[in-house]
Amino acid sequence: MKKKIGLFIICLTMSGSINIMGSSSVSAQEDYQTIVEDYKELFLSLDQINYQYDCVLETVGDYIEGKVNLSETEEKVNDTLSIIMEEKEKNYSYRKLEDEQISLLEEYGINAEEYETFGNSLREEYVYIICNLAELADDLYYVKKSESGYETLVSDQKEYKELQELKKEYHYYRNFNYWFADWNEEMTAYVQDQVSPELKSFISGDFVWEKDKDIAECKAMDYMDNYEAGMQQLSENKKEVEEKSPEEDIKTQKKIFETEEFSFEIPDSWVNGYYSGTGGETEAFYFSFSDRNISYKSDGEFMRLILTSNEEFEKEDGFEYTKLDGETVLGRSIYMAVNTKHSEMDPEDKKFEQEYLEKRSDCDKIPDTLKLKTDFSCRKIENNDYSFYLPKAWEGNVIMIPRKGKTCTSYAFYHKKSLSSGGGLLLSIVPSKTGERPDLLDGARVLGEEKNRQIMYWIGGPTGVTYGEAEREDYFKMKFAATTIMATFQVKN
Repeated sequence: MKKKIGLFIICLTMSGSINIMGSSSVSAQEDYQTIVEDYKELFLSLDQINYQYDCVLETVGDYIEGKVNLSETEEKVNDTLSIIMEEKEKNYSYRKLEDEQISLLEEYGINAEEYETFGNSLREEYVYIICNLAELADDLYYVKKSESGYETLVSDQKEYKELQELKKEYHYYRNFNYWFADWNEEMTAYVQDQVSPELKSFISGDFVWEKDKDIAECKAMDYMDNYEAGMQQLSENKKEVEEKSPEEDIKTQKKIFETEEFSFEIPDSWVNGYYSGTGGETEAFYFSFSDRNISYKSDGEFMRLILTSNEEFEKEDGFEYTKLDGETVLGRSIYMAVNTKHSEMDPEDKKFEQEYLEKRSDCDKIPDTLKLKTDFSCRKIENNDYSFYLPKAWEGNVIMIPRKGKTCTSYAFYHKKSLSSGGGLLLSIVPSKTGERPDLLDGARVLGEEKNRQIMYWIGGPTGVTYGEAEREDYFKMKFAATTIMATFQVKN
């Protein structure tokens, strides 16, 4: 499966804490009503987030049935993703129950520790839904690229919808019925009157209110078991599809060189005879291509493709530079630089000289097959260790620089308009073998750990922000949009 699978904790909190005063002047009836009012805010917010997700699944289903077009469906998915991302940032903050609140909850048969966990697990629910929405956005992007992309979308929508139904049942019994199952008839009626009429997602004619907390919890766990089994099956199905890729498709994939911003067909003379590397600076980042057969003693590099936001970048002697048409999704131009400084080879490499010259000559074929990626639909960035989704707002406004290290790939993201002032760094994803936060990151967050290799992943902004005053507002708009990366970051097992 594309995303990391794990047991989800279905709970949340709002930006304010539970406000139970516990005053001796407050009657018992008012006390339990106060608990319900605070609980209602939590649970209805959880219901609303899932209702937004339900609506997206319905829209994707309508597209599959031919009721809406692709652009409308993409707009619905991406708009909902943006809304939920914003809600996540506004609504999540950790709250610890005060002693008075704990006493009052336990007076009414509610385990305070469990309830605190319920009130502080917003992030897991948001991440679950955000990742699924981003996955659907990714599926829709690839619908335009291949027939298999459409088949993936159909499969994902069907399975996500089935899993969502199980999740609703879990929510109803564990995060609603469970808390109040042991209350008396009058108090239960009050809970039902306050909460049930406003539910949009967690409703069904099949739901039966249980009057025993153990029975409610047992039902919830049954649904959770079925949900986890469904998630496991979905993961296995994804893996099976990947393993059954047609042999011809695999051959084709091997002949395509692809990055986040461009792709091209590898000339026949290059196949199994070249290697690539990266280098350069932020304003002129390049991918180099060299003859695999030639040793380090000879110059085996035959071409570079340079991504740049600065047309005045420094050009190295010995290369013939050609600007290629178009601009990439991240707002960069692309240049092809062919090595013209080739001289006499080392004797041990002389036998490969003709093959090298043929590879260099075939650089002329690159512009004909070069495709710049110009549309941006929350596209997934993935390497061997982790994956994440880029925010839609970054299209044309942010430059991404990947750095491949010996153990892991890191990324730096720059605000395009601020680069001219010598700054513009928005965010970095940095692997740390020591587990310590890198000095260059301010307020960095740990987002995952590859335990086998003891690598900790950190994501955060720079310690010193540099941007042009005219670009200040746009810079911080792009920085806020980075929450998409934080919420969808997934470490691979």
